[in-house]
Amino acid sequence: MIEDRPSNPRIRTKISQIDNGLDETLYQHIDKLRLGGYSVDEFQNALAEFCRAQASDPNFSALGDKTSVENQSHWLIKRHIDYCRYSALFYHVAENEAHPPHHHHNVISTQIVISGTLQLREYERIERRDDGRLVLKLVSDRMIGPGDIFQASEWSKNVHWFCAEGGPAVIFNINARGFEDKTFDTDEAAFGRCYIDPTQFDNTGLIITEEFDAERAHELFQGRRLDEFPIPA
Repeated sequence: MIEDRPSNPRIRTKISQIDNGLDETLYQHIDKLRLGGYSVDEFQNALAEFCRAQASDPNFSALGDKTSVENQSHWLIKRHIDYCRYSALFYHVAENEAHPPHHHHNVISTQIVISGTLQLREYERIERRDDGRLVLKLVSDRMIGPGDIFQASEWSKNVHWFCAEGGPAVIFNINARGFEDKTFDTDEAAFGRCYIDPTQFDNTGLIITEEFDAERAHELFQGRRLDEFPIPA
């Protein structure tokens, strides 16, 4: 939870490989969120417009092309603002590479597909049971391509799972971490991914799952198409 929002925060930049104009525009959006000038929904809408505008810029697209040619992710910015942080990067998803189903703590993300096609499943967290297991429901199962955006926040489509179909894909991703006041789990939860298995569900369509590490997620899901796994009717 953000306890204060000083007008002169401590800023630490770990990586800066972004055009100065884009850097300043992105920072203005981030700082407006930090200071409470945006709701999460308003911030997500602003970031979606920012991403759409950049995707049509040839200079920006060239960075996506570089990511595709080099077959590796390309970081543009990593920055801390007091207790919060944000990042922007292009990342490469190889054909049939899965990003296994996972959820996040206190992360607001906006992602736009630059090239390629993904199958994407998105879920909502309903509750955490007394035994620690998560209860989820599926809210979207779709194919997405260039120009399509998917977003997640603490209280909207927090859980997702995707795989590149028919060739590699490149995605531009902006993550803002630590900016939400009210969170699903306690503030002690880690910022990183928490992996889950959404393929077991009851006759109401609700999914009840434990969490596990990246190694187990890789064993279960890597290199497998999403349509190999069942979804609620």
